[in-house]
Amino acid sequence: MPSKMSSIAVLGAAAYGTYASYTAFTVGSATAGQVAERSLRLGQQQPADTYQIPSMAGVCALGVVAAGVGAASSKRSVKRSKALARAADKNLTDRLQGVGPEAIQVMKDICTFDILITALKTAGLIDALAGPGPFTLFAPDDKAFGEFLKANNLTAEQLLASPDLANILKHHVFSGSMLQKDFKNMEVPMLDGTPATLKKGAKGVLMAGAMIKKPDIEASNGVIHIINNVMKK
Repeated sequence: MPSKMSSIAVLGAAAYGTYASYTAFTVGSATAGQVAERSLRLGQQQPADTYQIPSMAGVCALGVVAAGVGAASSKRSVKRSKALARAADKNLTDRLQGVGPEAIQVMKDICTFDILITALKTAGLIDALAGPGPFTLFAPDDKAFGEFLKANNLTAEQLLASPDLANILKHHVFSGSMLQKDFKNMEVPMLDGTPATLKKGAKGVLMAGAMIKKPDIEASNGVIHIINNVMKK
């Protein structure tokens, strides 16, 4: 409640400032116009300067409207914050399946992970990633998997039938918590037993050849980093 009242107070002050500025502008404009008119009339006697002050009721109405807009925006922010808090309470696999306000977004694009989730289920890794962890998952979204399949002339069915599927997925998981602040040029030991090269560059951070599109998606048992391709071994 104090934060909402503070927001409304700021908006009220802004409305008052707008009123004062507008009044000053009106006064200045009226005075300048009267001076010009007197000079054109070559010194004819004129009545005292007059001008109209805008209605205080109108300005107050604008302030009320602004306060209402601010309150609505505040409610949306609170709702979004609560949704993100709920999402962070979910494990890695549930976090990937988030929808609505809990969906993972990169910029304005909502990321989906249907292929990754299906692959994890097929390989029998869903329950493992739902465990206490912590784990760090480098997660290719559906767009990334689509580009990988196209580049390797594969179908999703062929990938899911691969005997190496479990190791491919384990190569995307680090046992422990690794946040963006921990990124540096290094070899990261992945769950498949093969290290992956993490490299910081001018254009961003590469993890085994895949660019990290969005880091630090929090979950109850670890962290997710969204990547733009399937990681190379």
